[in-house]
Amino acid sequence: MRSRQGRIVVAWLAAVLYLSFCSYLTPSVALAGGDGGCPRGGCGCGSSCGCLYFCGCGTGTEEPVYEGPAWTAGGSKPQLQGFDSLNVQLLSWFPVTTFDAAFTSANTCEGYVSKSGREYAIIGLSGGTGFVEVTDPANAQIVTVVPDCASCAASSWRDIKVYDQYAYVVSEATNTGLEVYDLSQIDDGIVTFVTRVNTPGSSRTHTLEINQASGYAYRCGGGSTLGLRIYSLANPAAPAFVTTAVSGRYFHECQAVTYTSGPYAGKEIVFGFTENSSSGGAAGLTILDVTDKQNIITLTANYQYNGPSFSHQGWVSEDKQYLYLNDETDGNPATRIISISNLSAPVQVGSFSSGLPAVDHNLYVKGRYIFESNYRSGLRIFDAINPTAPIHVAFFDTYDANDNAGFNGLWDNYPFLPSGIVLGSDIERGLFIWCFGKAGDMNNDLRVDDEDVNLFVDAMLNNPVSTSQCSGPDLNGDGEVNGLDVEGFKTAYVAGP
Repeated sequence: MRSRQGRIVVAWLAAVLYLSFCSYLTPSVALAGGDGGCPRGGCGCGSSCGCLYFCGCGTGTEEPVYEGPAWTAGGSKPQLQGFDSLNVQLLSWFPVTTFDAAFTSANTCEGYVSKSGREYAIIGLSGGTGFVEVTDPANAQIVTVVPDCASCAASSWRDIKVYDQYAYVVSEATNTGLEVYDLSQIDDGIVTFVTRVNTPGSSRTHTLEINQASGYAYRCGGGSTLGLRIYSLANPAAPAFVTTAVSGRYFHECQAVTYTSGPYAGKEIVFGFTENSSSGGAAGLTILDVTDKQNIITLTANYQYNGPSFSHQGWVSEDKQYLYLNDETDGNPATRIISISNLSAPVQVGSFSSGLPAVDHNLYVKGRYIFESNYRSGLRIFDAINPTAPIHVAFFDTYDANDNAGFNGLWDNYPFLPSGIVLGSDIERGLFIWCFGKAGDMNNDLRVDDEDVNLFVDAMLNNPVSTSQCSGPDLNGDGEVNGLDVEGFKTAYVAGP
């Protein structure tokens, strides 16, 4: 039963506030106009290491790139194929070929905020890198596409990170190196190549991590046993090589975290997802104290969670007590939950999944939610308010054929833009721009109940302009919080959690 107080407040809102708050104005927003080979050693046709699609093995399970037009919720709307979803709304969609008709796949994605506060999506593509303004996410626009260098081989693997006003691009293709792009003029549609760093070791890289707090970059993969290559971004336009950690072991991906409290306060810690070589073996979690780059300390050499096959990627909870880890080739779609309260003695304490067989893949933690890019089952979102028992609460399925284990569909996502929108990059279908939430939900718990009533009233009284997407007080999506939203809130409230 709804509380009496809640019912009275809703009735009062509907009867009294409608005329009082219908005059707020919405501010306008101006918009700017052959693979390099499988990166895992020993991986090829007939193997099960996740490279078959990209190596052109012809398994019969590949899906050709989708060649439809771009779609935006706020603009022209060509017929949109159906996508199953829950608590996730599509705002804009740019298929691979809208960036270049010759491109055949997409891979990673990243977000960037310019000095003026405008938001951008950056997407890795088979032949280059695309930049899309998403400040108005329902009317997103491609800004520019930067092609690969003339001597760089095409690659289905790419990774992108940003730091300060620069984007850093790596790939598994030969000659790519660590590319640096200046984004200082992106509001004017200009992205400028700055330099390419090719030392030491291979010019190839599988993934890149940048610790925003410390200003260091970490190159992973690109060769069977290159270890972790570390660069200083003290001059962000010219990354300077510092050292290599754990040479002789393969780092597939990593996350670098600076602790600000607790027993590890002041320490910079790297969580590495590692194997004996790029073809696998002894998959596990490596934890390093990299605070002193000239004296790197191994806290955990190789923790092997339950049933390891290929330790792929993971992310630390915001309280830094747990690590969520995905294994790409174990045949088990469950994501591992590892306690890291003691960095020298991590221990698996559970696992979770959506209940579907699709491979668990790149994941990130924002607040209480875990955002996973699970290939054929698309974006899967879990509520980790209980960090050892996350619950599946939202999804957007970008691959409509099935949810089987396979290396098609959603590769990556990015949930960290200030606006709250979520970016997703799909191998065959390109860039998706979403919002996540439930209309009328004021406290981010995916429920509309008594706890939201006073927050809704407060928003009407004190915050008449809304930039929220999907959730929040702007029930009719017009950018204003006023009496026109009362009926929508009442409907959401009466409908229940």
